[in-house]
Amino acid sequence: MPKEGPFAACLICASTDTQTVATNQSFGINIFQCRSCGFVQSEFVSDRGLQLYYANFYRPRLDERGLIAHREKGKAQADGQIAYLREQKPGLRVATALDYGTAEGSLGHELRAISDRVFVTEMDPQFVELLKTDPLLTLIDHGKLGGGDFDSFFDLICISHVLEHLTDPYEAMDLFGRLLKPGGLLMVDIPNEVRMLEHGFQARGHLSYFTTQSFSRFVETQGCFDLLEIRTCNREVDLFIGSRFTAPEQYSIPLARDGTTIRALLRCREPAARRNTRTHTFDHPALSSEYSARILLYFQLLAATQARVAQLEQELQRHKGQSPLARAVASAA
Repeated sequence: MPKEGPFAACLICASTDTQTVATNQSFGINIFQCRSCGFVQSEFVSDRGLQLYYANFYRPRLDERGLIAHREKGKAQADGQIAYLREQKPGLRVATALDYGTAEGSLGHELRAISDRVFVTEMDPQFVELLKTDPLLTLIDHGKLGGGDFDSFFDLICISHVLEHLTDPYEAMDLFGRLLKPGGLLMVDIPNEVRMLEHGFQARGHLSYFTTQSFSRFVETQGCFDLLEIRTCNREVDLFIGSRFTAPEQYSIPLARDGTTIRALLRCREPAARRNTRTHTFDHPALSSEYSARILLYFQLLAATQARVAQLEQELQRHKGQSPLARAVASAA
């Protein structure tokens, strides 16, 4: 299909000068790179499409052993994140904190060491059930966050490995700009995976592929935050690539030359100082037409393939009753 207009527009600079670099194996769409600013992203996925994917394909139901392993991993990651906050803001103590997309709640629990009240959100039903019975955390429905009751409410928001899963990460950043008090802090963890993608690695469900440079431009374009500090941490990208993507996580590494995780601390600007310069928009009617055309094409290819398979099966059945000599004569003919 042709790559034109809104389907291939860069989220950061809105350029349509793009090149396809891979196929997104989670969603069956293209991943493209902007030739103007270098940002790498996937094509559009609707909110409904994302909901269906995460409900049915992203994470299997965890048994007790799997949940323990998930908690151990989450605790190791959370320890590094809290250490980072204390490094950047010695003596940090806040009244209210939000862990947006907390999973089983590991970071939420660790945030209690620096916050009087900790709120969490989560979409995975199996984790939601756990969080509902957790007396140490206050679970909030995502929909209620946008209703106005929590505007300028939080001193600190943490979002760990969530932005890369969103069709429109600006929407989340706009929401955080509303939820945070002016001067409030936003800590972001995202994968540093462009070079890994170039070597064939794809994490499940990712739609945006940031570098420290492109994330800095993204923050500037969104306009609600000052970027206080940005770095990479965890194992080195070269180590991960060299291990054929088997090298384990190393959450204890707080600063790496080119680590697999980008970590940043942002400060929410006063409303008068916010400057949103975003020019990219999603043209939903055009996107729907593009999807319809692709579905029709794939349906036609499937029908043609099925017809060819049926033809080959018929030929095989005819040849089964023939002698080797007859089959050889038929093949030569």
